[in-house]
Amino acid sequence: MSAASGAEHADLRLLAPAVAAWAVAAATLGCTPGERGAVVLAAGVPAVGVAVASRSGRGREGLASWRGPLALLAVLVVLLQGAALAAGAVREAGGVRELADARAEVTAVVLVTGEPVRVASRSGEDRILRDATARLLTGRGRTSHVRAPVLLTGGAELTALRWHETVRVQGRLGPLERADDRVATLAVHGGVEPVAPPGPWPGGPSGCAPGCARRSTTPRPTPGGCCRGSWSATRAVPRRSSPRPCAPPG
Repeated sequence: MSAASGAEHADLRLLAPAVAAWAVAAATLGCTPGERGAVVLAAGVPAVGVAVASRSGRGREGLASWRGPLALLAVLVVLLQGAALAAGAVREAGGVRELADARAEVTAVVLVTGEPVRVASRSGEDRILRDATARLLTGRGRTSHVRAPVLLTGGAELTALRWHETVRVQGRLGPLERADDRVATLAVHGGVEPVAPPGPWPGGPSGCAPGCARRSTTPRPTPGGCCRGSWSATRAVPRRSSPRPCAPPG
């Protein structure tokens, strides 16, 4: 067997454990930490059993060929499930899920991370949905620093919020599926209090840098999302690079 064919054979043997590990990760998106622990044990026990049996002498040649793929599968499953557990611990730190399950009334400081989406409600009135990240949460007699992605729901007051603006809102938390990339919903009622303006980002989801399009009737965006001649696409802080920023092409 040539070196090229041997390398191809080895690659094909490594493909199956990788695909299986990712399939397990996709199937366990909505699992609790305890269920993820059970999945890790289920993946590790066969690998250990094959390794022990192959060394005992019974069917050594046949089992030895399975030892490597099963060991790789166990390692990949442990890594992926461990990463999911770590991400879940960060998202749910501060008791966010417990408050959401109890539908608690809270005051939250949130960072707006999404554009407004208008949907129709049962009453016929339009509702506004916006993604945000909760940074500070006060409810049930305690205040916690959190980093929980939430879905804001409310009225027209949510449309005026700017991307990456930090605001303080009051509302009621609600639970979401564990497979959702957000931890809870936050039904906003009352006013929205500004806390901090958007940071010095060179661009937002809408395209050119803030203020750039207002100074030019024909802005020409660069691959970094900024108007050429006005902002640098390689730095997070905007800086002028020519005496006439965003000048229309002559």
